[in-house]
Amino acid sequence: MVSVQANRGRTFEDLIELAFERTPGAKMFRQANLWIPLRNGKAGAFPKKGAPIDFVGVIDGVPVAVECKENQTKRISLGEKRFPLKEINALKEFEEAGGKSFVFVAFWQEDIIAVYVFQVFYSYWSSGKKSLTSQDTDYILPVNKVMNIKKYLGWQISA
Repeated sequence: MVSVQANRGRTFEDLIELAFERTPGAKMFRQANLWIPLRNGKAGAFPKKGAPIDFVGVIDGVPVAVECKENQTKRISLGEKRFPLKEINALKEFEEAGGKSFVFVAFWQEDIIAVYVFQVFYSYWSSGKKSLTSQDTDYILPVNKVMNIKKYLGWQISA
């Protein structure tokens, strides 16, 4: 039985994948994970193996990594359960290797996607801040404009 908690951000990832597929100059690869249900009938699952982040690819010649999260409230926790250290390290190492990393958070209650440049996100995460809101980013993308994602990332993507 597959848990409803396994990869709870899948709907959002599907939306982002579709947006990247329809974006000229972008080739983003969704990273697959094998999800293992918890034993003893408990709700939940955990990723057994796979990439620590959701998308890796290139936009207009620039290497890009994206981690996607979705949230039903106006705040998203920065705790280890929402942002495991392996995700943070992967995004950080990608930047150190010369790429651009982003965290996309869908705040469904507000019908927006907050785009956090990794350096900004990392400064919040490492400061001990407990959670983020859409007000903590420089860029907010209305969900109905997601197909124009490259235009909205253009201010950060430059070769």
